[in-house]
Amino acid sequence: MSPFPHVDAKVRHRMRVELNKLQRELNTTTIYVTHDYIEGLSLGDRVGVIKEGSLEQVGKPKEIYHRPIDEFVAKHVGFPEINIITADVKSDNETMLLQAQDIRSLSFEPTKKQKDLIRKNGKTAVRIGFRPQSVKIVPKSQEQFIGKVYAFNPFITYGVLMLDVEGVRLNVLTEANKHFDLDEELSVKINSSDLYLFDKDSSKNLEYL
Repeated sequence: MSPFPHVDAKVRHRMRVELNKLQRELNTTTIYVTHDYIEGLSLGDRVGVIKEGSLEQVGKPKEIYHRPIDEFVAKHVGFPEINIITADVKSDNETMLLQAQDIRSLSFEPTKKQKDLIRKNGKTAVRIGFRPQSVKIVPKSQEQFIGKVYAFNPFITYGVLMLDVEGVRLNVLTEANKHFDLDEELSVKINSSDLYLFDKDSSKNLEYL
C-alpha cells in the first residue's frame, strides 16, 4: 500500500521523487498500490486500474489517461473529474451531429475518426466525455454555448470553475490569474477532437469495442 497518504504534501512529493529514483537504480520490478492517481501515473511504467477486485485496464500512464477503456477509468484519473454527458446521434448519408440530451444548446460535429467509430458500432446515442481543461472560455463571437458560474475555487497555479449549463454542472480548469463572479455568464467552446466516446449501455470506450 502507498506509504504517503498521511504525510505532509511537500514531504510526499520528495518521497515520490526518491522512490522513483530508487526504483530505477535497483532496476527491479516493483508493485505499488495506491488510491492516488497522481502517484500511479507518475511512478508506474505500467498502471493497472482495479474495480471491485477485477483488473479493469492495464497500460502505460499516457494510455490510461488518454485512452481510458471505460467511464470508470476516465473518472478515476484527472482532476477535476472528467465531464460525461449523453448525446443523440443525428446522422444522414453525409453529415453527423452529436446533440446533448440535457443541454439543448450543446452539439458537436464529430471528427472523421469519431464518425467511423459511431457508424462501425451502429450507435444512435453515445456518452461523451471531455476533460475540464478542454472546456475553453472564449469571446462571444466564438461561443458554442453559454454557461453560468455556479462556483469558482482559485488556487495558486490554477482555478477550478463549475459552470451551470441548462441545469447541468460542468467542471472547467482555468488559468491561475482568472477571476469569475457567481452567476456570471461565460461564452464556452469545446473542440470535437478533445472528446471521448463511450457506449451508452456498457460505458466502454468505442475505441475498444
